[in-house]
Amino acid sequence: SVSQSRYQSGTNNSWSLSTNTYHSSSNSYFASAPAARSTTFLTSPSYAIPTGTTNIQIRFWHSFSFQTSGGTGRDGGRIELSANGGTTWFAMESANTDETFSSNAYNGTISSSTSDFNGKAAWTGTSSGFVETVISINNSLKYAGGNLRIRWVLASNASTASSGWHIVTGK
Repeated sequence: SVSQSRYQSGTNNSWSLSTNTYHSSSNSYFASAPAARSTTFLTSPSYAIPTGTTNIQIRFWHSFSFQTSGGTGRDGGRIELSANGGTTWFAMESANTDETFSSNAYNGTISSSTSDFNGKAAWTGTSSGFVETVISINNSLKYAGGNLRIRWVLASNASTASSGWHIVTGK
């Protein structure tokens, strides 16, 4: 289940715990995409990864409805990872070799000069309900002995608002 106290939405971020739309638990985290340039983060707690750990996977369910225009993404969501407890972050990219999407990778590219994701792959458009995304960690040495944190990032452009993003995190 999702625990409000374990996840951080940061200063001036719009993530909140929602009981209106969810997958298997009774709630999800939710952030809307406003009609203004905005970037907001939902950050996981730190997960200690024991030395020698292999076959690491990140799994979560999410549902999104982001603005598109003519099939081109305007608002969207991306994921970032940290191997050192959140001191430094790197964006999960579709072409990474250390981490790969095993299911439900980014489905489009954002094309809006007023979005912080301009030119980047992201989840955009509509997921048509909850989908499970799985990320496989191919380079376990990068995380073993460290502290993994996950950050979901939503960016909107300075145009039309969209419904937003619901996330049900794993245990």
